[in-house]
Amino acid sequence: MEAQTAYEGCLKITKQQARNFYFGIRLLPRKKRNALCALYALARLMDDIVDDDIVANNTVDEDVSRSDSCRDVSGVNIISEDNAGENAANVLPKDIKKLAALDNLSKKIQQLKQGKTDNFDVSAPLWGVYYATKEFPIPLDALDELISGCKRDAASYKYETYEDMVGYCRLVAGSVGRLSLGVFGIKNSSAYNDLTSQLADELGIALQITNILRDILEDKAMGRCYLPNQDLERFNISPDFEGSLEDKKSLILFEVDRAMEWYQKGFELLKHLDRKSFACAATMAGIYFNLLKKIQKNPEAVFEKRVSLSTNKKIRVALKSLAHISPIPVNS
Repeated sequence: MEAQTAYEGCLKITKQQARNFYFGIRLLPRKKRNALCALYALARLMDDIVDDDIVANNTVDEDVSRSDSCRDVSGVNIISEDNAGENAANVLPKDIKKLAALDNLSKKIQQLKQGKTDNFDVSAPLWGVYYATKEFPIPLDALDELISGCKRDAASYKYETYEDMVGYCRLVAGSVGRLSLGVFGIKNSSAYNDLTSQLADELGIALQITNILRDILEDKAMGRCYLPNQDLERFNISPDFEGSLEDKKSLILFEVDRAMEWYQKGFELLKHLDRKSFACAATMAGIYFNLLKKIQKNPEAVFEKRVSLSTNKKIRVALKSLAHISPIPVNS
């Protein structure tokens, strides 16, 4: 597949599926915009495997065994009795197929890391990321973490502690932050260092906790709960969010405060970015930050519908970002 065709396919996916992120991505120069759309499209493919049985069926290798499919990037069996307790119970055959489909995609990512494209077929996301790696120092190992996080989604993994949940957020969103940083680069350098990598990771965690709070109803319908069991018990809430309204509001506000701490850390990344990368990152993260503030003002709303921002509000966030104004003041 030619680069232009791959990038056009990834751009189409991003425009259709990433309305919040595309507000920021469109502010980048063409090469960076193409690369970030490719990364988003590949991450989206992983999500679709987890959430769409048809996509999983079309992506799976029939010879992948259950034991292989249930292992994350570190080799840990994510649904074994020893390592996951209740996560081992009632994992459905269709979920095993999703895990196997993720393994199949992981094999192709390993080929990508070696610069091989033999089995990419007509997958615009894989081809797009392949071409993006020719332009930018993208840390492809982070894709392995993203696959591991998506496997936990497919297995409806439960999180006992806050640290467990943060670990998940680091896999599915901190990884995306670090991948994106490879495209952004930092001022006076095309690479990134340990500090900026950590900040990108922390900003990703902030966005993912916001995502978890926004999507409580949607995740509940799929049998998933990402908030830690310890927090649910602390506020007398069941895993399917049964409890008094006041207790549920207290739980949400408690998690909002924690997310705010991650934003406070993560927004420090912005001062290390060039002006256009600043505008992109500040817009994407700023939209989620304002979404979190909306949840903070009306915490019970997450149990009624999917909370969102108006288009006008998103445009205002983008305009502030273009003016080099951070959603949260950062140290210079």
